[in-house]
Amino acid sequence: MHRRAHCLFALYVLCALAALVWPVLSWVGAAEAPLIIGLPPVVAWHVLWIFIGFGALFLYDRAVHRGGDDA
Repeated sequence: MHRRAHCLFALYVLCALAALVWPVLSWVGAAEAPLIIGLPPVVAWHVLWIFIGFGALFLYDRAVHRGGDDA
């Protein structure tokens, strides 16, 4: 089970990296859209990935440390 969690987290990291660097980020930044909750689209995109990252790290921690105190 740990191996699957490690692979899924590695996949998340690759997706986040692709979403936050030039090719994909330029598509988001090129959009002339109104402000999203008061933020320009590029900044809102980064904030979205911060929240997605928090969720991914939380789920990864729960999968790796299922039910035990490994501190």
